[in-house]
Amino acid sequence: MRGLTIALLFLLSGCSTDQEGRVWGDKGAWKGALLHPRAVEGLIDGSWAVLDRTDRVQIFSATGEFIRSWRTPETGRGNPRGLALDRFGNILVADTHYSRVLRYSPRGELLQTIGKPGAGEGEFSLVTDMVEDASGFLTTLEYGDNVRVQRFDAEGNFVRAWGRMGEAPGELRRPQGICLNDRGEIVVADSVNHRIQIFSAEGDLLACWGTFGTAPGELSYPYDVDADAEGRIYVAEFGNHRIQVFTREGECLLTVGGPGRGYRRFDEPWGVTVLESGEVLVADTRNHRIQNLGRLFR
Repeated sequence: MRGLTIALLFLLSGCSTDQEGRVWGDKGAWKGALLHPRAVEGLIDGSWAVLDRTDRVQIFSATGEFIRSWRTPETGRGNPRGLALDRFGNILVADTHYSRVLRYSPRGELLQTIGKPGAGEGEFSLVTDMVEDASGFLTTLEYGDNVRVQRFDAEGNFVRAWGRMGEAPGELRRPQGICLNDRGEIVVADSVNHRIQIFSAEGDLLACWGTFGTAPGELSYPYDVDADAEGRIYVAEFGNHRIQVFTREGECLLTVGGPGRGYRRFDEPWGVTVLESGEVLVADTRNHRIQNLGRLFR
């Protein structure tokens, strides 16, 4: 009965699910459908948020039923790219082409706008992602005229910035995804350099690993990162159509995926998040869907 009820809800909402109940999404711009989902994030009540190319945030239940959606304030220049939760469970959106971070309540009320276009302290070029720690410090990524990491305190005041355009350790080329690991260190998907870099809160480079390629342990356009409670780093590879899991030091532990439409196959995934349960959600972008990979480690 439960499976029949979920299937009916998906038909009514415009979503579809595979027979295992782990793949959701129909291509489209109506409520519950997805068009090039860019990011996915678990919420504190067990639901999850999805950001797609239609400039909207959609909220789905833990089993994939559509709940609500809203659009970002302006939509003409381009699409937002990143999602995160703040320390209170509110939703942060990297409104990329409007050079700002938007803070929403889980119901879609706009609570705060951080940043404006510019090259100065606290200003943004094309902001791609952000993460907030338990003390309220916000760390952001951007590319374009400015290629750097910026850090803000809980009141939104600029604290420091680091990084610049380049290939040397500590330099960046289109940094795309960011997370905190179990040590509170800042993990960055340095996408066009095909590597992962780890920084302290003060901007000191702690680790830098990854090389371009298709073999396990190599990377091709890492677009997003997340870490689990044990410190393993999950990487969504846009170029290799897969998810890889690494130790903090860059040792490859597991590779999942490859190009395709089946379960655990991907087409240019942009986003990955690890839920508190240990389950892994992936924004399978050009397949216009979200996949739940389950727990990859026991």
